[in-house]
Amino acid sequence: MQKRATLWLIKSAVLIGLLWLHGNAYCQMWLPRKHPSMRVGLVLPGYWEAPTDQEAANVLIQRYGANNATAVRRWEEDHADVAAGGSGMNIASIRTTTYIQMQNIDNGNNHFHYCRQNNLDPEDFFLHAREDTFLNDTSIISEARWYRGRFDTVAFGTNATSITGWIYQNPPWGTDVLKHGPSGGGIYLASHVPFAEFTITLRSPGQGGGSFVVEYCSQVDSNHAPVEWRPVTLISDGTNGLTQSGTVKWVPPADWKWFTRDRIDTRYAIRIRATGYTQYPIVDDITTRRAWVITNGVRRSNVVSATANTVRLEGKYDPYSDNYYRNMIVRVVSGPGAGQTRNVVSSSRTTLTVDANWETIPTTASVVEVEGPSLKIPGWDPANDRNGDGYVDDTEFANLVNPNATARMRWESRLPVTWYTAGYVRYRANLWNPVVLAYWIHQLNRWRSQNGISGFYNDNVFDTLRSYNVIQGGALWEYTAGKLGEPPTNAAYDSLFAQMFVNVREATNLPFVGGNISTRNLLDNDLGRQCLNSFAWALMEDVLLDSETLQGFAVRKYRILAYIARGVVPVVFGHVENGVVERVGNTREMWEFALTNLLAMHYLLQVPDQYVAVFWNRTFTYGSGLTTVSTSSYWKAGVPKNMAYIPVGLLSADIGVPANTIPTGYQPFAFMDWVPINGVTRSYYAVADSTSSTAHVGDWAPDTGGDIPVVPTYIFYLYRDGVGRSTSRHVWPAEAVLARMYTRGMVVYRTVWATPSNYATYVSSVLTVPLPGVYRRVNRDGTLGPPITEISLRGFEGAILVAASQTSHPNVQLTLSVDKQNPKPLDVVTVTITAANTGNAEARDVEIRVPLSNATYEQGSLTPSGLEVDSSIPSVLRIRVPSLPVGGNTNIRFRMVIR
Repeated sequence: MQKRATLWLIKSAVLIGLLWLHGNAYCQMWLPRKHPSMRVGLVLPGYWEAPTDQEAANVLIQRYGANNATAVRRWEEDHADVAAGGSGMNIASIRTTTYIQMQNIDNGNNHFHYCRQNNLDPEDFFLHAREDTFLNDTSIISEARWYRGRFDTVAFGTNATSITGWIYQNPPWGTDVLKHGPSGGGIYLASHVPFAEFTITLRSPGQGGGSFVVEYCSQVDSNHAPVEWRPVTLISDGTNGLTQSGTVKWVPPADWKWFTRDRIDTRYAIRIRATGYTQYPIVDDITTRRAWVITNGVRRSNVVSATANTVRLEGKYDPYSDNYYRNMIVRVVSGPGAGQTRNVVSSSRTTLTVDANWETIPTTASVVEVEGPSLKIPGWDPANDRNGDGYVDDTEFANLVNPNATARMRWESRLPVTWYTAGYVRYRANLWNPVVLAYWIHQLNRWRSQNGISGFYNDNVFDTLRSYNVIQGGALWEYTAGKLGEPPTNAAYDSLFAQMFVNVREATNLPFVGGNISTRNLLDNDLGRQCLNSFAWALMEDVLLDSETLQGFAVRKYRILAYIARGVVPVVFGHVENGVVERVGNTREMWEFALTNLLAMHYLLQVPDQYVAVFWNRTFTYGSGLTTVSTSSYWKAGVPKNMAYIPVGLLSADIGVPANTIPTGYQPFAFMDWVPINGVTRSYYAVADSTSSTAHVGDWAPDTGGDIPVVPTYIFYLYRDGVGRSTSRHVWPAEAVLARMYTRGMVVYRTVWATPSNYATYVSSVLTVPLPGVYRRVNRDGTLGPPITEISLRGFEGAILVAASQTSHPNVQLTLSVDKQNPKPLDVVTVTITAANTGNAEARDVEIRVPLSNATYEQGSLTPSGLEVDSSIPSVLRIRVPSLPVGGNTNIRFRMVIR
């Protein structure tokens, strides 16, 4: 609303959006932008659902004519530039990529098919332990069934030619499917690797003198379907012909073939077929032997320090939580205090508190061992397989040639990846074997041909051999220059891994080649620095939170700009987390507030076409599902998540590109980090101000004197007050409004140095600051507010502004004159109002309101003709001007009688 004296103007806003045409080197990666000034990304879209929320449904119906899953998918394609992972999207509308982990091979069917097509041994794709190896893991986190001694698939058939259904319910099953044996049916047990035994639990035994046979697939057709079954040679039958629960063992046949049929997909399977019983067994459960188990392991460490009832270990084992060592046993094995044994009652990551004081306190000359649960990876030694059949049977196992290698089959010595909650099995890939690189190149080319992908992101980039915290053993078959867990081995593997991205990029010519680095730093370690030379893009989770403090925004965000300077496009995740939604309220207002903040911060940091913004909730569970009512999802249920989170109205405003300038009189912002300089970590270290093209990171860049290139942002303090943190390199204020100029607008964000004690009070407080020009604030729906020269912001509030000079809008100026000064009652006064449009667009439906607190309008006195007048409200005269062209003006006259 624009006011002049006692007159005011409404209905005068017009918005024209202009598309900025870009021409830099990154254009080859991209389709045209979906939003004028920002690239937006999705993560793992798919499994779309029609919204149950009517407001969201109306959006889809209005735009696509339907409220269904397809309309949701189309909405995502129309409002995002790239999808990290996921499937089923229209490649003509959005750049699509796939999710892989080149450092791991899972139990899927792609690996099986590739090996069969190329006559390769599947085992050559994995790393294998040469000796029993113990890890500092007290549990198996993965939910994969195989890690827990359960088969990938348990199914049944009612005849010899089909597999009818799954047995998928939790035990006890109470199934009688063995009765189908006479017609060729039975129970199928399937896994991604050959196996040599099963343990069956019977609810009721078989009766009547029947028998059973265990069969395997020995031949498949060109479609990988089984065409021949043969019986295995049983070593032992602990069930006594299925008359009791027990374990059945056999030698895995050399010609055992995996197959695909009905409910079993690319798996090694055996069929248990029973015949001749008068009463067939009822089965409650079937399991198999676990290759990887939690058992006792010993952690050996020099003593760093000790007190009367504590001992501090070296940091080499670095457990992931406090009290990790609780209930373990600690022994002093040499040096002062040797021979003492204590129970651990509590622990930090390095210090153990014991249940009784030491009689002799250990010193730095002492060595301790901590015994407790650990994950055992059995080692493989072919010498233990005396008859060379690929299986260490019970007789051979009882008399091992190498007792430090207890794997029964070679695959049991694979390095499993057990620390993810995913329900499928993964193993560490043998990157020293070039067949692994060839496999991934083949897969990516195939997926591009079939699905039109533009690249991939490799998840969990830093999950390499460094993830194996070895406490005993560690020798590998595939690498003999060092052991698992040793720095040289880790470094060698990391170098191969980083080089794979370069090799794949060159071999496939895919533009999007990179990985998910989460919150990890690419600057302070060798793998990260190598990835900077290998990646085209990098996913960065948990980087922006919706209500960042000044300290939070200052710390580490320069890394984004360092990656861009090295040619890596960061995909920056903004999360509605730990901010106004959680601390003030799970309301529509706070969600819109939070998402506006995230966009403002994205704009503060981004470089067009070299930066991708992601908008998400506080979780790391991605996709296209519907929201629920919670602070970790949304303020209401039933909205497709990407529709809920991506602020498309705000994004529709064209603010141009970063102007790379700071207005005269304002100070640049500075980024900080905890940086090692000459071996000493400097906290709150100002690595670069926002105008610099280099950042000083000290020991992380020894070859360049500590300096690395960054892209300057020219973020500045629109407002600053007090001192939050003062250093010799920069003084961060206690409160600030950060700002960044764009060629067609600017962005602002108000924040404080640290989280305020009274959070809600700060959020509700209002600060008004002058702007360096005339701007119009972008509303949530993309419309523009009136021209302003100052802005009022609440605590932790961001705003997007469009320069008034860059928008098409009218600007009606009003002047007022009267023919009598100081009139008396009953005097007739002629009023003249001049309305002039000095803007750059036609003004339509201009309404002028004249207060009549002490006068009465004289009916019929209004000129010129064609104007509308409304005097129905005695206190206000409304005059409507239908149109004022650009540069036009009109003189309005009427008479009023003074009361």
